[in-house]
Amino acid sequence: MLDSKGFDLWADGYDRSVGLSEEDGTYPFAGYKEVLGEIYQRVLRESGKKILDIGFGTGTLTVKLYEKGCEIYGQDFSEKMIAHAKEKMPKAHLYHGDFSKGLAGELEKERYDAILATYSLHHLTDAKKVEFLKKLQGLLKQGGYIYIGDVAFETREELEQCKKQTGESWDEDEIYFVYGELKKSFPTMEFQQCSHCAGVLSLGKEDGAPEELAVSQVSSQYQVRRLEESDISEIIKVCSGNKIYYEYCPPFVSEEGVRQDMEALPPGKTKEDKYFLGYFSEGKLIALLDLIARYPDQNTAYVGFFMVDREQQHQGVGTQMIEELCRYLKKRGFQKVELAWVTGNRQAENFWKKNRFISLSERDSSVGVKVMAARRNL
Repeated sequence: MLDSKGFDLWADGYDRSVGLSEEDGTYPFAGYKEVLGEIYQRVLRESGKKILDIGFGTGTLTVKLYEKGCEIYGQDFSEKMIAHAKEKMPKAHLYHGDFSKGLAGELEKERYDAILATYSLHHLTDAKKVEFLKKLQGLLKQGGYIYIGDVAFETREELEQCKKQTGESWDEDEIYFVYGELKKSFPTMEFQQCSHCAGVLSLGKEDGAPEELAVSQVSSQYQVRRLEESDISEIIKVCSGNKIYYEYCPPFVSEEGVRQDMEALPPGKTKEDKYFLGYFSEGKLIALLDLIARYPDQNTAYVGFFMVDREQQHQGVGTQMIEELCRYLKKRGFQKVELAWVTGNRQAENFWKKNRFISLSERDSSVGVKVMAARRNL
């Protein structure tokens, strides 16, 4: 698999190398023109023209759509390929980044009529493909479609047959699409074969499918992003300063405990519903939020954990964050926010009541302490 420098080296000869393989009718680019042509026609048949292209390379397809008046957004791994594409599409909104680590924040703010990925997603594992496609579904407008043009097969048997025929030229680092297997995760996905080794997969926005929350929009005052394993030491620093919380909800913060919190899910929810977020000011982590979307029902967001760095407390920072969060969730169609504080923790009780949360009922928690459930209507 090529790294970003490898893609930069490929950029100068990319269009030419594709053409040679396509003309020969050989793997991996046999049917390349048919694949791009099919996607081009499908996009132009639709009324909307706001397009996101993921891994657009030198812009072979998107340039044609750009020339037809489409508004183009895109992200690519190679700065050199972006430079090529910008020469052809000066008004396009193009961002540099490895999409396997996430989309640029500006791209997550938009909603698209079509999302394209041509010969780019085969760098993801099958599990990551499913996860990423679900995320992309949340970025579609109603009626929008994801179009994937790539090395793809109807069955695993067809893939293995092509691999055998290709021999040593087969790229073992790339993980190609098998429609029959992907359809288990996306029952409405469709597939059109364009050559013995390529095709177009199409996937719409499911009726009633919940949209992915754009975490970069949660706050206008602070930078917000999902927290990762590399953030654990900073998470522990924030938690360690809040000793009162752990007096009521032991044990005290630990690396193992943070890892468990980052993975914990209520019954019936998946990791796509969980937003373990960090608020940053000038690069420093100053607050933590664990949010479960659409729990316990589709109209509710559940706050499992919220903590502000000790140095930021008593300045209105936490209240500002919660107010911004509630405004954002309301815009996204949520009607309620629910949470619970440990019975007897007056600091937590006073904070949430000040932020217009109303006590509902006391109940036992999964960690062996009594908690007061509360709700704020949006």
